[in-house]
Amino acid sequence: MPASWRRHEVVPRYFLNLRYRGRLFVDEEGDELADEQRMHEHVLDTARDLVSHARMGSIRNWFDCSFEVTNQAGRIVLVMPFAEIANAASAGTPSLTDGQLPA
Repeated sequence: MPASWRRHEVVPRYFLNLRYRGRLFVDEEGDELADEQRMHEHVLDTARDLVSHARMGSIRNWFDCSFEVTNQAGRIVLVMPFAEIANAASAGTPSLTDGQLPA
């Protein structure tokens, strides 16, 4: 493929909708990510960041959350429970052992 064609390639947009118990927080903007591997890495990194840094009164335990990732067509392409970030720790990343937020 000529290099000039690559400028016009469409980068997929994924929406990281957050499920907490019975509530769904919809991602209205989405993220452009080159492929499914990059999307999976982005979802995992975002979940880790939320567990370790975010404080929201409406979410008391981040490990009760999951991302329901949809593509531009609205089809669910990945469901990732936040509890899975502990499994990723065995791949060499620091473990997050407590998803409880202070009261």
